[in-house]
Amino acid sequence: MLTISDLTKRYRNGRGFGAVSMRIETGEIVGIVGPNGAGKTTFFSILAGITTPQSGTITLATDNETHTDVRIPSEHVGFLPEIPFLQRAFTPLEAVQFDAAMRGEPISKSKAKEHLVAFGAQAYMNRPIRTLSQGQSKRVELACAFLGSPTTLVLDEPLNGLDIQSVINLREKIIAEKEHGTTVLISSHILTFIDEVADRIVFLNDGHIVGEVDPREQEAEAAYRALFLS
Repeated sequence: MLTISDLTKRYRNGRGFGAVSMRIETGEIVGIVGPNGAGKTTFFSILAGITTPQSGTITLATDNETHTDVRIPSEHVGFLPEIPFLQRAFTPLEAVQFDAAMRGEPISKSKAKEHLVAFGAQAYMNRPIRTLSQGQSKRVELACAFLGSPTTLVLDEPLNGLDIQSVINLREKIIAEKEHGTTVLISSHILTFIDEVADRIVFLNDGHIVGEVDPREQEAEAAYRALFLS
């Protein structure tokens, strides 16, 4: 279970996130939705330890232990930022092995190849990332995010650049992670995708929670229109 308590990060212009408190159950998929500047990326960056909050705590409780800090422990989180992060001189094979090593869980070349195949990147795993298309690079970034056995996946706009086949593949992988007990937070402007995968949708505006719906009872677009366009 993930418990967020009074988490806050505000910038000089007033933009940012919080203070927000919420609880996310183990194995729950939560869609985080809001207009540009709502605080989604700041929130996700805090969870992954990229940004340090000004106040608040994050508590991750697993079957074996409980961690309380200002971020999710690195060994427990798989993170996909909205802005590409791959070293462009690397090949996808090198990127996956490097990312695994940085997590303290190095993998063999054969395992890295197998992992990239699962994300549809087998045709270009030995090409420099700088030569890949946006969609091809996104597949490699997703492969890095899903490495190991994270208890929490944080995915910021994972659909950007993906073709239909890759979107279907991603949906299946997210559902499979849920079945293994992984908690997933996902942000996307493609609200139909959020409806399909999320157990709960939380709406942010100006860094605060302004609404929450069950997609089985109300579609994300209808809730978004009521909150932001009415």
